[in-house]
Amino acid sequence: MPKNQSALIGLFVLLFAAALAIISQPTLHAQANPTPNPKSIPFIDGGIGQCTADFTISTADGAPIYDAQIKVHISYGMFGAHKLDLQVGTNVDGKARFTGLPEKTKQGLFFQASKANLTGSAFDDPAKTCNAQFTIALQPQSSQLLAPSSLFLAALQPGSGQPRRLLSARLIWNPRPASPIIIVSTRNST
Repeated sequence: MPKNQSALIGLFVLLFAAALAIISQPTLHAQANPTPNPKSIPFIDGGIGQCTADFTISTADGAPIYDAQIKVHISYGMFGAHKLDLQVGTNVDGKARFTGLPEKTKQGLFFQASKANLTGSAFDDPAKTCNAQFTIALQPQSSQLLAPSSLFLAALQPGSGQPRRLLSARLIWNPRPASPIIIVSTRNST
């Protein structure tokens, strides 16, 4: 057998063994990891600092909420040029954690928690409390709040007791762009 042919067969055997190892690995991995512990606290690492925020999310009467989603938008770096959105769900005890949060932010960190029609929020200034702990009791969303594009201002018509539309909020929230200003200057030449 020529040298070239035996090297080619050796390479083929090596590639076949590597492919077989890759294909069989997920099966071995699935057997090695048992189901996750529902009591372990889920966390997400932002990787941009040393601060943390621990949360306990509950209903108004204090019952923990499973899988409530907590979100935060982080602007950091010079002029807030870098942006990061993080989200984590709570465990069966209503607990979750953010790690790797920045030590300084221009506007602080505003956390929003929600589950179905329940919402709540918390604010943190990491420069003051780098390792913050929050307990948020989620409340039902107000059915009175509408999206800005569908808002309208209403007043009661005299004597009817019925609201009437006065001014669309679209004019307030989406104003027309200003007309360009043209400045004409004249110079007297003498």
